[in-house]
Amino acid sequence: MQPVLPGVCTLQIIKECAQQLVNMHLRYKQIILCKFLRFVDPVKDSEITLTIALNEKDADTYQLTANGMCGDAYLIKLKAIMKT
Repeated sequence: MQPVLPGVCTLQIIKECAQQLVNMHLRYKQIILCKFLRFVDPVKDSEITLTIALNEKDADTYQLTANGMCGDAYLIKLKAIMKT
């Protein structure tokens, strides 16, 4: 058997990083685009690089764009609306 990081855990990691950027609790309101491009093997892929952009749409809504990479390979591409 090969260990794999579940996609829902990847989404949670991105959410927690976004929360740290704005220093407040966020939740996904709508996931517009979510592409899992490669499996994440926690044994081999010990470090993931996230690029996150949060644009405030109004007082309690943010548009999130995130990319996750391991080395030079994309793991996830995500576009979502987040609410406080």
